[in-house]
Amino acid sequence: MVLRPLEFADCLSDTPWFRQNLREHESVLEDAHKNIKNIEIQCRELIHCTR
Repeated sequence: MVLRPLEFADCLSDTPWFRQNLREHESVLEDAHKNIKNIEIQCRELIHCTR
């Protein structure tokens, strides 16, 4: 998925296009956060298993 850049000028005008673009960025960030937390859990389990 290719995200369009968030422009400061669009933030000031608060257009529907900007809000949709912002929602897309938030969605990608939430997915990335979930994936990072999953990797963290797996690493902790791996370290625990090696003890």
